[in-house]
Amino acid sequence: YAASKRRAEELLAPLADRLSLIMLRPPAIYGPGDRATLPLLRELTRPIALIPGRRRARFSLLHVGDFARLLADQATGGPQGIHEADDGREGGYGWDDVIAMAAAAEGRPRHALFLPRPVVAAAGWTALTWSRLSGRPNMVNPGKVRELYHPDWLCRTPRLVPERAIEFDRGFADTLAWYRQEGWLPPRRRTDRSRTHATPRAET
Repeated sequence: YAASKRRAEELLAPLADRLSLIMLRPPAIYGPGDRATLPLLRELTRPIALIPGRRRARFSLLHVGDFARLLADQATGGPQGIHEADDGREGGYGWDDVIAMAAAAEGRPRHALFLPRPVVAAAGWTALTWSRLSGRPNMVNPGKVRELYHPDWLCRTPRLVPERAIEFDRGFADTLAWYRQEGWLPPRRRTDRSRTHATPRAET
């Protein structure tokens, strides 16, 4: 998937002098209607979230509504060339940030258990084998595992940031509400709305 996107950039780049060409490199996109990030956001609603990734990884995020607005804006005239895009949060996010925001949104402490890479890699190879045998695509594969355990997915400056961008604390709550309304997640249980703090566990 990532290699095909890079190849597309390489094929289009020579046409830049003849076309109005804008190529965007967004970070992880999340929000209402997205099934790719649903498993991870589901984990963040649980008391102990199983995280397939590095404890100290950092990454950028972008809400799907902001990405749609950004695409529309660029289509009507924007800086040409290749641009990265995110929600404008300086330094991006770490798992500590995301777990704390999930705890605040749900009103209960949240903890993270970071899965060892060999365990997830084995699951990736198993899923790939099943995908080839069944002819059905699967999001979990060795390439995706490499992406999950890469330590740095931060967008670099200069980058494109939508006006009034939605940061993850608000976007997470809105996305969960949509998932639950549509039946993609079970209804929210009664929770203690007092302020809580989450303490991610050390990576094993």
